[in-house]
Amino acid sequence: MSYGWVGYQLTAAGSLPYFTNFCLFKKVTTLPCPACGTTRGIVHIAEGRVQAGLYTNPFSLLAVVIMLVVPVWLVYDFITRKSSFYKTYQQIETFIKSKRWVYLSLIAFVLSNWVWNITKEL
Repeated sequence: MSYGWVGYQLTAAGSLPYFTNFCLFKKVTTLPCPACGTTRGIVHIAEGRVQAGLYTNPFSLLAVVIMLVVPVWLVYDFITRKSSFYKTYQQIETFIKSKRWVYLSLIAFVLSNWVWNITKEL
């Protein structure tokens, strides 16, 4: 679904002015969530404006990487009948859970991104 939504936003006339806010958190609280602006950031990056994408929401770069790598990796696993994606996911999850500094850093990153979104009045 995310590919379809991003594709629609890329092809919409005038692209960026036509974004519709579907964030339930923002509709209820009037505050942006930590992920608000990610689609706009992805569109910026897809159009070659990486700096604008990162400014809109730093999570956009991570989302672009995931959207490009994960499908290829899953197809590779399907063709080779391996489960390397799942095994890697489990290893990363175990690493994050076992290292307090890692998960606290990730929490701090999400919270700082949230403050960034609120400050920008996204």
